[in-house]
Amino acid sequence: MPDTPIKWVTPLELQDVPGMEEFRLLADLIVQANGVEYRAPADMRSDGMSAPRLLWVFEGHPWSGPYRRPAVMHDAAYRGLLTWRNVGEQEWTPEPLTRAEADTLFRILVDFEQTLRLPEHGWRRYWRRLDNFWSRWKKWAGLRWFGARNYKARRVCG
Repeated sequence: MPDTPIKWVTPLELQDVPGMEEFRLLADLIVQANGVEYRAPADMRSDGMSAPRLLWVFEGHPWSGPYRRPAVMHDAAYRGLLTWRNVGEQEWTPEPLTRAEADTLFRILVDFEQTLRLPEHGWRRYWRRLDNFWSRWKKWAGLRWFGARNYKARRVCG
């Protein structure tokens, strides 16, 4: 795979939170994207994609597919817990992302996760591209349209 502007620096390590539909992050989750590192802190809780159960029929479980790591980063950003720094710097910046920046980061990371799938040939490749685009667009649009309430309610700092 050629050099990419996005790289997961640490693996996703989660633990189920008993009695809740959430997971706890066991170690920092760090991703590099376009010269910036973003970090979701250890011990943070995440509910994955905050989609109503009815939508799970169409979109799958919130912890399935290529949405797990981007969902954790997005939850950290919405809660004001995401820190960032330019690659090569030592100090993390606690300045929170705006809602639009958090949603855009999610979309970029999901796009990258989709490219990690094995390539397909012929008409299947074109169908997969259309299906991936539609799926990503629905998730991003849902965040933009319905995420404001969660963004305001979940702020920890700021």
